[in-house]
Amino acid sequence: MTIATDETLRRLLEQTVYTPVRQGSAVAETVARLGRAIGMGLLRPGDRLPPEGQLAMDLGISPVTLRSALGILRSAGLVETRRGRGGGTHVSRDGSPDGVLGAEPLLTTDELRDLVDYRRVVEGGAAWLAAERATVEQIGYLEALVREMKETRGFDPWSERDGLFHLIVADASGSRRLVEQVAAVRGEVYRLAKLGSVPDAVVELSDREHAEIVRAIAARRPARAQAAMIRHVSSTGALWLGLGRVAGGHGPLRQGGHGRR
Repeated sequence: MTIATDETLRRLLEQTVYTPVRQGSAVAETVARLGRAIGMGLLRPGDRLPPEGQLAMDLGISPVTLRSALGILRSAGLVETRRGRGGGTHVSRDGSPDGVLGAEPLLTTDELRDLVDYRRVVEGGAAWLAAERATVEQIGYLEALVREMKETRGFDPWSERDGLFHLIVADASGSRRLVEQVAAVRGEVYRLAKLGSVPDAVVELSDREHAEIVRAIAARRPARAQAAMIRHVSSTGALWLGLGRVAGGHGPLRQGGHGRR
């Protein structure tokens, strides 16, 4: 990881993870938030979480609540506690967030279409601003992610880069609120994508669409970047419908492919 990349990830963590919990059960929301961060690659294997006192303060929860949430994540194999020098709570090297993110019911067809509409507006707008405001470092990071995704096999590493791609586009918009909104929706995207295997052609389509988005951002073409992102989000939504990612769906969730998307 380069310094620029580490700085980007640190900023994304501060904007999307280490912020006050404002809704629902504080324990459940903390578990879900940290689980999503691990699933999206914001928290990587071996990363150390902030000290418990600092993390509880950042999340706006009590130390007792935080310890309860960490206990659930520890039981799920997502984090581990290390003793001695360099100790603390670390992201496990072989954990998967599926157990803490998969309990919610599937979306209905109408709910899925509403999610796609929301993403079209929010992520399309983020891509427009990214084309105007992205730094050279952010564009380079996006280009590197596109190259890596084309060469990646297996769902987890591909999905991690996919999540980072969308978050970096939001970060490049320069809007903290957009980053927060994109991060919030990525948990749903991750859960939908994990519902079963997908043909390789679907992944290849996403890779081409990601590359198109980056080309438009690098060329400083806001309208083109927005249109490319909207096409990508729309095609992803159509694929979810076709592959049965909705309540009562009977799509080919276990047929073929590497399950990368």
